[in-house]
Amino acid sequence: MKLIACDEMPNREFAAQLAIELVTLDELLSRADVVTLHLPMNAQTSCVICGDSLARMKRGSLLVNTARGGLVNESDLESALHLVTLDDDYTLSRSSVRTLTV
Repeated sequence: MKLIACDEMPNREFAAQLAIELVTLDELLSRADVVTLHLPMNAQTSCVICGDSLARMKRGSLLVNTARGGLVNESDLESALHLVTLDDDYTLSRSSVRTLTV
């Protein structure tokens, strides 16, 4: 298994010790089989996953938000999941929705 990660302030020594390749968010979305979110909710991270980022995700990939609901634009996610059933060419295969914005 190959690990890739995106972090604005990465611990490069830690990443090197675990053989984690540091990449941009765009590259991560296009390459990862599973995207997991581990972010605080703030002005910079609000809706970090939206329609554009969902469209850039690798075909058949999974999205798991382990953090705050506001990181994912829920309307865009709902649209993307509806497209999955309508269009075999759409990328996202499924999403784990455990945290929702209230």
